[in-house]
Amino acid sequence: MSPLIAAHFATAELQQAEADAVIWCVDAWGARRLMPRKMLATLDGRGAWTFDVDLLDASFPALEDFDAARGEVLMFFEPPSIDSRIQNQYAVFSAMNGPGKSQHAYLAKVSHKRPELVRRVVIAAAAKPKIRDMLDQNNINERMLFPGLPGLCDWLRRYYSPAGGPRAAAAGAATGRR
Repeated sequence: MSPLIAAHFATAELQQAEADAVIWCVDAWGARRLMPRKMLATLDGRGAWTFDVDLLDASFPALEDFDAARGEVLMFFEPPSIDSRIQNQYAVFSAMNGPGKSQHAYLAKVSHKRPELVRRVVIAAAAKPKIRDMLDQNNINERMLFPGLPGLCDWLRRYYSPAGGPRAAAAGAATGRR
């Protein structure tokens, strides 16, 4: 995923405007080494750096098969490009084995043990309006990431709300707050 697209998702929610945001930067190629040997051998056998739908189906015919993997497993997979949203977002998904497992907790643990693989970037709430303004100027917004009427409506709602658009960034810069 693009770091700019990650920044969009970290800063776009108006309900979270007053909270800091976090972007987890993961070396997906390096993180492969943390997977069970059998999963890594499957990827290596196909010359793949991550799973795709066909490889997932062949490796884990049912979700329970993935959940049964030993230990904590974070897997990355490329979704099929069935619509322009996935293409525009340069989507790569991640999943943990088991519904009770937390990606956040797993990434925090790995970042302490293997900082070369996982890094946590915190975006301060006060910086969000300025970052949002820069992302909008570079066309990293709902209109581009969610083509069609829903994306346009989401962009209009955020951009023209008192807390979301360039007026908020200017007001925050002038007063030192949002």
